[in-house]
Formats: sequence, C-alpha cells, structure tokens
Amino acid sequence: MNRITDFRQLLGDVVQAPFEVSQLPGVQYTDPPGDAGLFGPGSVTWEVGSDWPSALVGGMSGLILGTLHPQVLAGTLDHSIFRTDPIGRLARTASFVMATAFASTEVAHGVIDHVNRLHKRISGTAPNGRPYRADDPDLAVWTHTTIYGGFLDGHLLYAPRPIGGTDIDGYWAETARVPRMLGAKGVPTSRPEVQEYFQQVRTQLEPSRDALESARWVLDGGKGNTPTVLDSGRALADGWQQLMPGRGLRRRFPGCSQRERRILLPASLGAVKFAYWIFAKAATDLLPEWGRRMLMLDSSPAAQPLTRAYFAALRLAVPTMPRALRLSIDRSQRTQTGETQFPDPNGRERSSAGRSMGGMDP
Repeated sequence: MNRITDFRQLLGDVVQAPFEVSQLPGVQYTDPPGDAGLFGPGSVTWEVGSDWPSALVGGMSGLILGTLHPQVLAGTLDHSIFRTDPIGRLARTASFVMATAFASTEVAHGVIDHVNRLHKRISGTAPNGRPYRADDPDLAVWTHTTIYGGFLDGHLLYAPRPIGGTDIDGYWAETARVPRMLGAKGVPTSRPEVQEYFQQVRTQLEPSRDALESARWVLDGGKGNTPTVLDSGRALADGWQQLMPGRGLRRRFPGCSQRERRILLPASLGAVKFAYWIFAKAATDLLPEWGRRMLMLDSSPAAQPLTRAYFAALRLAVPTMPRALRLSIDRSQRTQTGETQFPDPNGRERSSAGRSMGGMDP
C-alpha cells in the first residue's frame, strides 16, 4: 500500500474505534491462522457485514424493533445496562454479532457459550405478568430475526454494492446457525419465512410505556454523556492524537499534549454525537411501517438522502470495511492455499469462491 492508502486505513481504524469500546470477553480476530470461522470468505454473511456504517444503522434499528417484545424487553431492562447506557448495550450486541460472524471457530463458540451461560441465570416476570427466561428458544428467535434483519435491511438500503436475488435467502439460511447454537428452534431461513414469522409474532408484541421509553433511549442515546459516549469520544481523541505530527515535541513538552487534548476531546465528543444523530434518523426510517406505528415514531423524509450523503463522505475519507472483517480475512488466508483473496480490478476483495466484498475500499 502507498502512504495515502496507509493513512486512510489508519484513519479508518481511528473512526471505527469509538464503536469498538465494548467487547465481549475473549474476542479477537487474528488467530489461529487459517481458521475461517463459522462462515468464512465467500459467505453472504461476510458480504452483508462488509460495510460498518450500514451495519451499525441496521443493528440500531433491530435493537429498537426488539423493544416491542414484552418478555425480551423485561429481561433487557432487568438484567443489563440498557437504561443507563443504551449505546453500550448496542455495542455489546454488535460485539456478539461480529465475533460470531468473523472471528475464529473457537472464539465464536466461546462467545456463544458465554452468552448461553449468562442466559441460564436470567429469569423474571414481565410487567404484563408473564414469566420470562433468557434461554427461552422463542425469545432467541425474536432477537435473532430483529437484529439480523436490521443488519440485512441496513445493508440493502445503504451498502455501496448490496446483495440481491437468492443471496438474501442465503443470508437467512447461513445466519440461522447462530440462534440454533443458542437453543432456538424454528428459526426462519428465508425472506418469506421471516415475513411469515413477523405476521405470526405481532400478536405477542406490546407498545408498552417501557417499549416507547426504551426506543427513545436508543434514539436519544447520543445526546447525553453516557459511559459509552464518553469512552467513544476518548477513543476518537486518542486516535486523532496519534495521527497528528510532532510526537517527539509532545514527549519533550507534555503541556503541548495536554493542550491538544483539551481541544480534541470536546471535538471528538461532538463528532460522535453528530454521527449518532445521523444513525438514529436512519435507524428510525429503516423500521417496518408497522413497527414505527406501534412505537409512535415518525419517518423523516430527509433521513435517507442525509444518511446517503454522510456515508458517501465517510467512504471517500476512510475504508468502511470493519476492522474485525479485515483482520479475519487476513487470518483465514494466512495458511490457506485454496481460499486466497486477491484484489479485483475494481479495488474490491474477491475470494476464490468469486464473491466480491462489497464494502472493501481500495
């Protein structure tokens, strides 16, 4: 890579850092060499996850839609940081999805085992009087369908080169493996099955006061100085400081670094909050019409053009392939001879199976 490409990649890592501040235990993407993970190069799952801005919008939309299930919401409110740090809750969900999608087989199984152990200890009673258990197979189906459906919808609307045709059903068939490992049964494996599932489950959904407030917490999460917002701002400020010239001068005169910090931290916090505002607008617009109606949310006519313009500017400035996927591609090909990735003439990464990684930037 030339110096400009190197700088764009480093800048891309800096921009992604705020969204990686909350990882599940044991998650890493570099080892062991040659391990393709649960899906690997050529999978539709890797393709859908190849553009982090569209994935983040989709994940946020799925989290909002998930608040409509009273048992799932009760478990989330009673046993997580959702009320005090909704962005942190979203980050932990994203960590699980990325680890199971991209990490090695051992790491993916470890994360799933970790979640299974946690779920076995979580139970209670929802405000509607119905009991819940986090390891309930039906609740696992709901969570999977809303979160992974959000990722897919975000990809189809905002990714630079979205999948189509039979790949959409292929995505559902591939990703059904994860909820099954969490004990789920009857997981939808195609788009028609997903549509049928939502038709059936809607009789169980409740636009309760908790659901409406929780959806608003997610959408407004970037406004306050929640722990994850502050950590994200610090991570972005750290990255910018590393990119700035004059490291030797800062070592000799620590006061220079402190003055930079006083400027960079508020600016970084503002950038994180602005990005979150864009993502929240896009996530609301991405919800199904019936979901918006139940949650009393309005679709903004400006959401799509505003998001597309923001994402276009972002892609010009930095690569938008998730760092986790980039490291996983490198891991999977390090000792493989038949699954080697090579760049195609359009600057994308293509696997030996022939699938383009649509989110890869030159």
